[in-house]
Amino acid sequence: MTVRVLAVLAAIFLVSAFAMLALLPPTLTLGQGLLILDHRLMATLTRQGWWWEHVALPVLLRPVWLLPAETGLVLGGIALSLTWRRSPDQRQRRS
Repeated sequence: MTVRVLAVLAAIFLVSAFAMLALLPPTLTLGQGLLILDHRLMATLTRQGWWWEHVALPVLLRPVWLLPAETGLVLGGIALSLTWRRSPDQRQRRS
């Protein structure tokens, strides 16, 4: 059950990433996308201290479609690794 949920979530994230890539300008960064959605969010984030420069800013400079693509790949990898971890007794046998 968990494997199926992770696989479906991975597919949703990957499809949304490719939709963003096809529909949005390719140079649109995540920071610009968040600024379009909510102007106050960026002002709140910049007041948060050291992590802004070292963690948030490098992520916000990446293309907007990259975050869902990475999330989809990670979820797909987890789902795939969970299927490989099953012992031969737990796998369904065809009769």
